[in-house]
Amino acid sequence: MINNKVLENRRLRKKSLFNIYPYLLKDLNIERANHVWIIGTTTIPIQDSFCLLNIIMDVASRKILAWNIIPKSNNSFCVETLNDALASFSGPEIINLPKDLQFISFDFINKLSESNIKVSVSPETKCPDNVYIERFWRSLKYEEVYLRNYLNIAEARQYIDIYIENYNQYRNHSSLGDEIPNNIYIRGMSI
Repeated sequence: MINNKVLENRRLRKKSLFNIYPYLLKDLNIERANHVWIIGTTTIPIQDSFCLLNIIMDVASRKILAWNIIPKSNNSFCVETLNDALASFSGPEIINLPKDLQFISFDFINKLSESNIKVSVSPETKCPDNVYIERFWRSLKYEEVYLRNYLNIAEARQYIDIYIENYNQYRNHSSLGDEIPNNIYIRGMSI
């Protein structure tokens, strides 16, 4: 159970990040790959418990660049996902953090700073940029997760990996003119 001191520390950390980092995406036209990445975390049911799934998505292409699944949150959770994304793809100019920052550690922020990535934090009042990840969560859960009863994290990882691979390589997106995320990403690298 979370005590009041932990909740207060989370509130203060969240408030301090909002005060330090501006919202950089207002009126920004995102037209190329690696211009803006976004990050999101959701819960995935497993047997009588749950695990956490974290993804990093390229906004222009909707491509899932990296993902990580663990049994419970730890300080390195988002950093590991970020490291995976940066190892495979050139980093973005901007990464937009959601208004729900409970999984974002200061190590994560430091890694962004070391990589010369600008940090944007969505305003608390609304988060229009998070709609891309929310749509992905909805698709993932209704088309994959809720159709299965994962026995363990290994099984969840296996099926989610297949889903993300298909999402990136074969899924047409009406918001992208019925294009596939991988195609948009590759084309966006040349802009």
